[in-house]
Amino acid sequence: MPDVVCYHAHQCAEKYLKVYLLARGMTPPRIHDLEDLLNLCVLHDAALAAHLPLVQGLNPFGVRIRYPGMSATVAEAKDAVKTVRRCKLSRCLR
Repeated sequence: MPDVVCYHAHQCAEKYLKVYLLARGMTPPRIHDLEDLLNLCVLHDAALAAHLPLVQGLNPFGVRIRYPGMSATVAEAKDAVKTVRRCKLSRCLR
């Protein structure tokens, strides 16, 4: 179950970043790398670079968590939920 929580935390952060890009008139690329998406967002608001450590922490849960060899702990799942809440960019969507 922690794997699923971590995966969905990544997906949530990915959607925040892509919606931010859409709100800025940009079609987001079809990628799952949060760091690459954040770098595109930073082109519109340099202050968003502060989110880099957050997205770096969530990035492994996007693709690798779905394959054998990587699993998340309950502590990582709790941390992922806290992290994605901090990634919320809704204040930037205005």
